[in-house]
Amino acid sequence: MESIIKQSKYLSKTIDDFRNFIKNTNNKEKVSVLSILDKTLSIVNSSIVNNNITIVTCFEDDGIIDGYENQLIQAIINIINNAKDALNENTKDKYIFMETKKDKDTLSLSIRDNAGGIPDGIIEKIFEPYFTTKHQSIGTGIGLSITHQIITKHHDAVVSVHNETYKYNNEEFTGANFEIIFRTI
Repeated sequence: MESIIKQSKYLSKTIDDFRNFIKNTNNKEKVSVLSILDKTLSIVNSSIVNNNITIVTCFEDDGIIDGYENQLIQAIINIINNAKDALNENTKDKYIFMETKKDKDTLSLSIRDNAGGIPDGIIEKIFEPYFTTKHQSIGTGIGLSITHQIITKHHDAVVSVHNETYKYNNEEFTGANFEIIFRTI
């Protein structure tokens, strides 16, 4: 019974998150970055689980920003979905790491995977409209372009990507690291 009640509450929360996500909000509001991340992870959870991906979070800090919650959720979903696609092509142990760090009047969000990284010849193009490494029947090349626009033009934040090698559980991994730097209020 406890398990059924717990799952029912979780499903109810997921439905509420989807309902709030599809609402059209045109007004900026003060939002918590951690709240946005929680809602995003709730939305993508089933897809992540079905693809045998482990998300490792280290949300040490929160920040309040002036922004459009649903747009930011969509931007972060785009990054996670790209990581998911890359992980499904390249690795057996699939990880996405998400971390926040606060510094005076900024909050940085790092989203990195262990899919091997983005080839050097294309990494500078990934935020360009219609650029994709996927077959045209699968990818349109607008997801990361929209993400860049949402973050930089609508939220006065910065988004960048680089490849990184790091250790987790005494194993060395390489993958793409997307970093978003928000100005907090």
